[in-house]
Amino acid sequence: MALPQFNAVFRVLVDIALLFGLAAMIGSIASVVVRYRRGDGRQRQQLRWFLVAVIVAVVPFVLQGNVPNIVAQTATGLTVPLLPISIAIAVLRYHLYDIDVVINRALVYGALAAFITVVYVGIVVGIGAALGGGTRPNLLLSIVATAVVAVAFQPVRERTQRMANRLVYGRRATPYEVMAGFADRMADTLSVDEALPRTAEAAARGVGAAAARVTLLLPDGSRRVTTWPDQAGETTLPYALPVPYQGETIGEIAVRKGAGEILTPGERRLLADLAAQAGLVLHNVRLTAALQAQLEQLSIQATDLRASRQRIVTAQETERRRLEAEIRAGVQPELEAMAGQLADVDRLLGEDPHQAIRRLEDLTAMTQQTLDELRELARGIFPPLLADRGLIPALQAQIRKIEAGVAVQAADDVGSRRFEPGIEAAVYFSCLEALRRATTSTVIRLVDDRDQLRFSVDGLAAVVDGEMQASQDRIAAVGGTLEVGAVAVSGRIPLSPL
Repeated sequence: MALPQFNAVFRVLVDIALLFGLAAMIGSIASVVVRYRRGDGRQRQQLRWFLVAVIVAVVPFVLQGNVPNIVAQTATGLTVPLLPISIAIAVLRYHLYDIDVVINRALVYGALAAFITVVYVGIVVGIGAALGGGTRPNLLLSIVATAVVAVAFQPVRERTQRMANRLVYGRRATPYEVMAGFADRMADTLSVDEALPRTAEAAARGVGAAAARVTLLLPDGSRRVTTWPDQAGETTLPYALPVPYQGETIGEIAVRKGAGEILTPGERRLLADLAAQAGLVLHNVRLTAALQAQLEQLSIQATDLRASRQRIVTAQETERRRLEAEIRAGVQPELEAMAGQLADVDRLLGEDPHQAIRRLEDLTAMTQQTLDELRELARGIFPPLLADRGLIPALQAQIRKIEAGVAVQAADDVGSRRFEPGIEAAVYFSCLEALRRATTSTVIRLVDDRDQLRFSVDGLAAVVDGEMQASQDRIAAVGGTLEVGAVAVSGRIPLSPL
């Protein structure tokens, strides 16, 4: 009677165990996925093979009950060995679990244990047997053996450690070789793309670091960061040293040793020497980067200047055609009519002198009207008042003419000075163009600020983007700048008083 009850309980326990096993399997896979996503480049390389093997190994369990048993068993037999194979690849190829550290420590401790054993046995047993003591313990020889081991332990440990490092990590250059090799490689290297990776590699190889990073601080406040190896990522490196040049910190060298390792005093000195030598290299790289940035800026400015000149040429051509059209439409017909009437006056002088005099009076009025039209056209090109009296009177006269009610506020030093005609014309026409958007609160201000003429037109209606492009080109042509805001424009021009 008890056996069926036991079987029922056993099946329940098996089902519960399967549920817990399934939950544990899902949790294990999820933990590996999370570690892979959160890890840096090195950790991802270590986990990649293992993660793939785990995912593949789950497939046979999913197939259980859905395919014939022979298929599920075959899939299990093929996929389960992938787990130890992937672990072996991760350990041997990508140093999972820091197997290098384990091997290194095992070699060192094993060699030290062998050294202590050989010395102790050689002195106590060998010398004891030679002195005829047989196998009986000899306190004096034991003390001598202990003293020899104590004196020789540290030198032997250091030599053994270097040999183990060479066997596990490969041959590491001496500090002199590191510095000499770095100087040779940097002799003809100035670009950021070459200098920074080589500096990081030299630092890592010189101190046997697992990763190194070199940071260059550029004059514009930005920074260039390079890591070695490339997949090291931007993780925090515990040992960082500033790179100085003539009292200024221009960069940083940072390294990370392997798990369980620290920088020795000698490695710290090597890193400091490397940082000092890298100062000149990084300084040259900064100069090269700054020069490249200036060249790019000059190229942009040259492009803008060509575009500005093209706009000026186009505007001049447009203005010339407009002036020509206005002369043909207004002044030229009047001059042609005057020429015809002069011919009539010549004829009337002999026939009707009184009529000829009246015709001459009409011609005089027409001549005055035509002259006024020509003067009006000339004011659009370069106002005579601007040439005769200067910027402030010309602006005030134009404001009175258009009845805009705009105030002109100018410092005394600006109102009493004359400037180059090109500067006065640029400011004048820029202000006039801005006054097209004038309101009742518009104010023109002009100030002499440390050999710069600053002017602004405030209180405008909304300025359309690109509307002041012609004025910006005018100001740029005389070496100044014009900033256009939503309701104001302001400019600066270097002064050259006459």
